[in-house]
Amino acid sequence: MTKHLIDFRKFYVALSLVLIIHNLNAQDTTDIKRSQYVIGDDIRKQYVHLELGGRTFLMGSFNYEYLISEQFAIGCGLGIINFQRGEISRNNNGATETGKYLDISTSQMIYGNYFIGKDNHKLYFTVGISNFLFTNRNTYVKETEISWETELEFNTGIGYQFTSNKIYFRFTGYLISLAESTEWFPKYLPWVGISTGIKF
Repeated sequence: MTKHLIDFRKFYVALSLVLIIHNLNAQDTTDIKRSQYVIGDDIRKQYVHLELGGRTFLMGSFNYEYLISEQFAIGCGLGIINFQRGEISRNNNGATETGKYLDISTSQMIYGNYFIGKDNHKLYFTVGISNFLFTNRNTYVKETEISWETELEFNTGIGYQFTSNKIYFRFTGYLISLAESTEWFPKYLPWVGISTGIKF
């Protein structure tokens, strides 16, 4: 019986050692996977996305961002606000002269984002400035008139970002300062932006 008791103790010690080694190996594997995930995120510091609405107000924008640290990124963008073309007429020495007009409204933006959270789900705060550029061209038979106007405005907001592998989605609530108030829109306007993009 003493012999069987000794064999049972040996079996118990061996089983305990196997379980301990298995747990240590599982922990090492988890740490390696986590390290690979962090390294992968560090490599992918460049972001490009399309945003519907947002800082550019109407239509949308194309944006590029660079991740300076895990929490902070800087970005720039080019947006389209309005695009119109058609026919125009004017009085030229008592005669009616017809021509064509082209109106293009764009925005050029720089901004910074501060992210809170880890892994796939993050909140972020954003602040930036937008240059609104309004360009007008009237083309007649013997003359072309070109004029433009610029206005520098600020914007800020808070948003949510979901990341899936290389693709990410954002929903952002903004407070944007418009170039001028109108009958329909005030000078300072709550607004939204929906974005999708890739990181590399």
